[in-house]
Amino acid sequence: MGAYFILKNPGSLPETKSIAGNNPLAQTNPIKWAEQPGKQIAQAANSYNATDFFAKSLFEKFKILDQNGKDPFASANPNDPNNQNFVKGVAEQLSKETLSFDQAVSDGDLKISPDNSREAKIGYLQSVAEITKNRFSDAKYQRSADQIISDIENDCTESNLGLSTNGKIADLYNNLVNDYLNLSTPSDYLSFHKSIIAHFRKSEAVYGALANCFNDPLKGYMAAQNLPQLITNVQQIQLSLLKKSKEVGLD
Repeated sequence: MGAYFILKNPGSLPETKSIAGNNPLAQTNPIKWAEQPGKQIAQAANSYNATDFFAKSLFEKFKILDQNGKDPFASANPNDPNNQNFVKGVAEQLSKETLSFDQAVSDGDLKISPDNSREAKIGYLQSVAEITKNRFSDAKYQRSADQIISDIENDCTESNLGLSTNGKIADLYNNLVNDYLNLSTPSDYLSFHKSIIAHFRKSEAVYGALANCFNDPLKGYMAAQNLPQLITNVQQIQLSLLKKSKEVGLD
């Protein structure tokens, strides 16, 4: 039963190192993504556009240089330490203020049961298995590291929100969040239950940003940095699920 949690086959999870090491976004300076010729900076519907924020910050920097009698374009060297510090500072500001993919889960949104009997816990774990089996039964969600990288490249080089695999995965995680919000959980499992929903919400935000990478490459870049952590979260949740299954006699 535990093997169906998150992915049908836990062994198919790509190694964290392979994604972090081969991901083209993870190896790219965000200033170069923001300056790709022929790509327009567009505001995605109901979404904060990090690239737009970055471009405005860059414009303000150039304006200050110009007002101080310096040639702003002569200073536009992405290898210059000052410019790298500028990019790093903007990225840190974005991460802290607007681009945190971590989302809190409120107890008030959950269905918490005072019944902590063995039967109630077994019922919860069986529901988890059923939800996961139903949602992840499609083979397209079992992707190798190379497939993940290819999908990211496609989303960053052309606008295909309606056809994006990452967009469909973001929708999947949105459905999973709703499934778990409607699932009654024994109070003993509350912390575990909240960690699952938090993971799904973060996954939805990350994959949604990747799907919209063409319109907002900087946000896509920052989303890609979260992929290794998502994999680590999955592995930790799987271990917790297996432990809880054994505690109530489910193997």
